[in-house]
Amino acid sequence: MVLAALAALGTASPSWADCVQNGSTVTCEPPGTGGFDAGAQNGLSLTVQSGATVSIPAPGTGILLNDNNSPVINNGTISSTSNFVIGIQAGNNNSITNNATISVTGLTSQGISVGSSNFIVNNGAISGRGSPGLISGVDNNTIVNNGTLSDSLNGKGISVQDGNTIVNSASGIINISLGGTGIDASNTAGTTAPGTITNAGSITVGTNGTGINAFQNYTINNSGTIRVGVNGNGITVTSDSTVNNTGTIVGLNGAYGIWGQSGGNNNTFFNSGTITVSGSLGIGVFAESDNTTFTNYGTIAVSGGGIGVDLLGNNAASTNYGTITVSGTNGIGVFVEGDSATFRNYGMVAVSGFRAVGVYLTGNNSVATNYGTITASGNIGVGVFAENNAATFINYGLVQARNGAAAVDFCNCVPSGTLRNYGTLDGLVTMDGAGIVADNYGTITVTDSFTNTPAVTHTIAGIYTPIHR
Repeated sequence: MVLAALAALGTASPSWADCVQNGSTVTCEPPGTGGFDAGAQNGLSLTVQSGATVSIPAPGTGILLNDNNSPVINNGTISSTSNFVIGIQAGNNNSITNNATISVTGLTSQGISVGSSNFIVNNGAISGRGSPGLISGVDNNTIVNNGTLSDSLNGKGISVQDGNTIVNSASGIINISLGGTGIDASNTAGTTAPGTITNAGSITVGTNGTGINAFQNYTINNSGTIRVGVNGNGITVTSDSTVNNTGTIVGLNGAYGIWGQSGGNNNTFFNSGTITVSGSLGIGVFAESDNTTFTNYGTIAVSGGGIGVDLLGNNAASTNYGTITVSGTNGIGVFVEGDSATFRNYGMVAVSGFRAVGVYLTGNNSVATNYGTITASGNIGVGVFAENNAATFINYGLVQARNGAAAVDFCNCVPSGTLRNYGTLDGLVTMDGAGIVADNYGTITVTDSFTNTPAVTHTIAGIYTPIHR
């Protein structure tokens, strides 16, 4: 991908102007320069001095280098408004630092573009419009952004392939408008080279954009802030990747906070930070990939009737020690959709709104176990709802229904299912399906009014206290 883009952009003709080479040292002095083309040379050092301006031809490259060049430093300005240009282009094993300004505001242009095994640092500002990568590389690069990367038209801040180490530091800012991507690691299918992406700074993308995307075999650590627009995605992965969120992910209407995409598998997600999304299509954590695990120690907050955690992938598993809150009509706290998917709750799942559901079991042989608290508030809401075949809910904690909600409802569409209660079910319990087994070893009580009075048969070995129905 990156190599093809580099080839399409072409190469610059030798242009020395105010760039002076003395042995292996190249200095580009003010006031202006037409750039530098290394030709067949390797092993150079190059500095664009403060006050110097490299004007890039169209199409062309401002600074064109090969391999093993170090250091390459920009303290001046490299700029062009033309399409299909590159500020600094190099091959492999280079060290490149931008301390000042690279502005490539024509379409499909790049600030710094390299091959493999390079060390790239941005301490300044790199800007573009529709860039395939303001900083781009192929494999095994280290890229550190301490400055600002900004694209005004669905471009990418950093774009790489396999086995790269990417850091957006605490001072790093990535701003991408519309449907772009802050950091993209679209690596090769079947690759085994692991990579790491770390965000300690700020990533902001617009409508339909993605904060961080990795195809497979990446570890993503977010301790900073990721903000995405309508229908955007905070962090997306496909297979064999790990996501650790200790920071903040915020998504507007219909956004996903963390998404393990369809067709993938074997992802691991951790959240001890905060994930906030909105809208009926918004999802805090979406485990669409199979065999994906998610552990929550933090906060997931969804407004507008979306879903807190969606376990769509088969054999997906989630454990909650934190807080999951969902408000709005038809909202779902935890949606256990995948076959043989499982959910364990040691924390709090709280939903409010018309027809809101705390834990929704719909996957065949899906299982939910509660050691914490599940609350549902709102007319026709349910703490735990089950449909389809062989769903199981085991309660050691508290399920509490308020304001017209029910505690547990296994609908008559369930041919077989199991409810075991060792804790407290506070609210109406409805088990309509033939072949459902309901065993109570704890307490079933109704402390909030509910207008319906269905015929329910309980197998009770503990305490049943109907206070008010």
